[in-house]
Amino acid sequence: MKLSVITPTSGNVLRVKDTINSFLTQRLDDYNIEINIIENSKKENQSSELKNYFKSLPKCFKYSLDERPGSSEVRNRAVQNTDGDVVAFIDDDVKISDTWIKTVYQSFEERKNLTFLGGTNLPNFTSVVPSWFHEFVKKTKNHWECHFLSLLEFNQDIENIDPKYIWGLNSAIVRKKFIELGGYNPDRHAYNLSEKKILRWAGDGDMGLAKQIKKYNLISMYKKKMLVYHLCNAERLTEKYFLDRSYMEGIINSYTLIRNSKKDINYTYKKNLIRFSLKMIAKKIINQTKFFKPNMVRELKKNILNAYIEGFKFHQKEALEDKKLINWIKSENYWNRDIRNEIR
Repeated sequence: MKLSVITPTSGNVLRVKDTINSFLTQRLDDYNIEINIIENSKKENQSSELKNYFKSLPKCFKYSLDERPGSSEVRNRAVQNTDGDVVAFIDDDVKISDTWIKTVYQSFEERKNLTFLGGTNLPNFTSVVPSWFHEFVKKTKNHWECHFLSLLEFNQDIENIDPKYIWGLNSAIVRKKFIELGGYNPDRHAYNLSEKKILRWAGDGDMGLAKQIKKYNLISMYKKKMLVYHLCNAERLTEKYFLDRSYMEGIINSYTLIRNSKKDINYTYKKNLIRFSLKMIAKKIINQTKFFKPNMVRELKKNILNAYIEGFKFHQKEALEDKKLINWIKSENYWNRDIRNEIR
């Protein structure tokens, strides 16, 4: 079995070096593996630094430059340019554990009908954790998660897991199935919420793929030892970061509801979608909130809910007023779509 690892990077050289170094601690010669680092940046000085770094790496590391924006689109194009039996997606702010590669190989080799594989995403805290953080950790008897920081851990391996628990920062899939399912829907193309003309083209990325896998009843598995450490730095442990994530979640859920609907979008339907989505997000937030919390925590949760509402309303309004955006949302797949052609 050949494994093709795909890691898009926005040009943060120090960060992606940490990801690469976590692979270098493994016995790479024991596996038929390639690690593809795709730089998704226009900053020439960063590109030069990263390319020079690759000169000292083993041949299984491959560098390429793709200036077209969108990490999901970069992943799609990378899959088309690789020949691995299985493709794995690792973000550039992740460090893999010493059991990661072995677990991926064993899982696909031992269970021939396996399509989709995910694992444990633990935090790599690099600053003081704020006191309110634990209010946003969801716990059950079987697992805990913090979706704002893409953290997840189950108590044990799960042979048939709901694919919604397999996230893009740490996942692997049979390449042939990935292509048959249409690849990833778009993700976000901007990280500054002021860039409204770009944010409106965001989609549900890895969650869209998970829905396709569930629709066709394909086998998904969770393995505890498919373990990564996800960067949780000072910037991400702020109220602003959580608010921005919630705003984007509103946009993403609006995209999903429009994409899955067979009705035309109109004002009445828009109100129904908003009512439904607010009910779901409010339920999720309230379930994580115990009564008699400090005023600061209650205020933060209220602001997070409001950010979600604003993101949802923004996207709904944009879609209502622009048929071109609706056509983008309703695309069968995004293999040959370039966001730059849409925003001109």
